[in-house]
Amino acid sequence: MKAVPAILWSCLLVMSAGAQLPPALKSHADKFEADRAALAVSAENYLKPARDRYLAVLASAEKAAVAAGRRDESVGIASEMRDVSADAPADVFPPDLPRTLVPHRRDYMTVFSTVQKTIPAKLRELATTYLKAIAALETSSLKPTDAAVINAVSTEKQRVIDLVEAAGGSQKHRNVVANSDFSQGEPGRFPLKWQAEAEVPVTDATVIADGAAKFLRFRRLQPLRRANLLPEKEVTIPAKARSVAFSVRLRVKGLVPGKDYDTYPGAHITGRDARGEEAGGGWAVVKEDTGWKRFTVRFPLKPEAKSLRIAIGPFGAAALLDVDDIEVEFK
Repeated sequence: MKAVPAILWSCLLVMSAGAQLPPALKSHADKFEADRAALAVSAENYLKPARDRYLAVLASAEKAAVAAGRRDESVGIASEMRDVSADAPADVFPPDLPRTLVPHRRDYMTVFSTVQKTIPAKLRELATTYLKAIAALETSSLKPTDAAVINAVSTEKQRVIDLVEAAGGSQKHRNVVANSDFSQGEPGRFPLKWQAEAEVPVTDATVIADGAAKFLRFRRLQPLRRANLLPEKEVTIPAKARSVAFSVRLRVKGLVPGKDYDTYPGAHITGRDARGEEAGGGWAVVKEDTGWKRFTVRFPLKPEAKSLRIAIGPFGAAALLDVDDIEVEFK
């Protein structure tokens, strides 16, 4: 999980050569910079109350640990305070923290994770709009006397691409699955930009809201084969990609494994050739009840693979299955 300061800093970066930009480009650049600064302020305003509340709880817990002579506990709390102050908390609950802090940390991490998910996506939207505007300017600057504008646009395009990559919004080696965090759509409804895997109706998959966060829930009371979900669009594999890493956060309760095949809930990722035939793949599955946990599968891509097909769901099992934060990265 990347630290928020890096994200906010990337949003606040101002090009030092801005004063030398050609007037035709400067107006677009100024708006982009203003929008990024506003995005950074919005993120900090959203995160700060949760951060401050958690730090206050940590300070009180540290004081109690010191007074009671629980040195290991006080050291763990101090370390957590440093990480939270830097907006760089560990993904999982640190083992040296007292369990009484679990609900307080959960509240903070819910807000923190929301910022982590939304800032790169919003920055990418701003960058896309800006790049379209300056690309149009570049196309219109065809006279030899417009060489300064063309050169400035080229430099600015590379700066923006580098900025988005630094903020975690890179598309160079990563294809983001549409609505991969299930933040789009109304709670209690079928998730937007997803579809049933087969002709079997999927009536038990809905978006669930937990505070500001959303995730997908399957409430599968009885096994029902091929009643899983796929993104509406398969993920295109970049031309030079040699391997893929797929990861997803899963939570399972009341798991009853299937009896024959595809016995566990989770995700099945397969490469597909130009004819749609399977070309390699892997599974990320849950074999026992668990709280939120990230599962990752990596595998080499076959030369004939042109796209990835991602199926998520209970498969042959029955369970209460929660799904969130799907990521696909090519190397």
